[in-house]
Amino acid sequence: MHDKKFLFVILVLVAFTMPLSAQANEDSIRFSYDLSAVYDDNIRRAKYDEDIREDSVLNLSFRAQKKLSSTRFSQLGIAARVEAEKYSTFDTLDNISFGVGLKYSFGFSAAFTAPLYSLKLDAGGVESESEMRTANSASLGLEMNRWLTNTISLTAGYKAKLQDSQSEVFDTVEHQFFANLDLELSARHLFYLTYHYIAGDIVSSATPKIAIINAADAIEPDDAFGGIAANQFAYRLDAVSQVVTLGYNAAISRNLSLDLSLRYVDSEATEDPFIYYDRTIVRASLVGRF
Repeated sequence: MHDKKFLFVILVLVAFTMPLSAQANEDSIRFSYDLSAVYDDNIRRAKYDEDIREDSVLNLSFRAQKKLSSTRFSQLGIAARVEAEKYSTFDTLDNISFGVGLKYSFGFSAAFTAPLYSLKLDAGGVESESEMRTANSASLGLEMNRWLTNTISLTAGYKAKLQDSQSEVFDTVEHQFFANLDLELSARHLFYLTYHYIAGDIVSSATPKIAIINAADAIEPDDAFGGIAANQFAYRLDAVSQVVTLGYNAAISRNLSLDLSLRYVDSEATEDPFIYYDRTIVRASLVGRF
């Protein structure tokens, strides 16, 4: 299974290197990467102190994208990515993920403040050391981007995501509504603020408690934290999550930037408001292109 998925990714990346038209320079492939150090104070998405675990993660991702066609007011592109995560303490969570996506962007005017709309379709998967977390996924999204002033831009939209995993508990569906504001301080410095409202399934890992068992849609021993032997279980819950991210991006050179962000997550089960968790994630990234 692992070999087949990696072969699929390689074939997609090879396809990117093959010219699709005579406009090789204009429609050339663009490559980018992201090397991140991440601190997560609640990787288990747990409510109680005895279940909360923190960890640091090293994340490395590569992305290739290419324009397939364009007109005056529209563009179709394809992108592929490969990403690896290495956990400092809970290495059963280590994983490699991949994805391929199509993006169709269109507008109705060339004016500076005219909105640009995009339809996105993505498919991919993750191979995890935790077998129950190995999964395939697909998502469909619509977003709008427009300049509010000559230094502030807004991106807002909706995305539906479906995940089919090796275990019932990680078979999830979620609906995301989001808005992002970018504030350009100068040509090299940018602040951004992002808000997500997410309705759908979350997976929490914890020791069994009656209230969580009664509210859960699925329960299975969690192989990343000891399973039955350690009395550790994963629970799928229907929930509402709100996510706020504050970030800063500074250009180091033309092709390299430093990105720092702080993210806060608050989730509450729809079946029982007393089942909830919060989570803070700090990320420092080097983002480059070549």
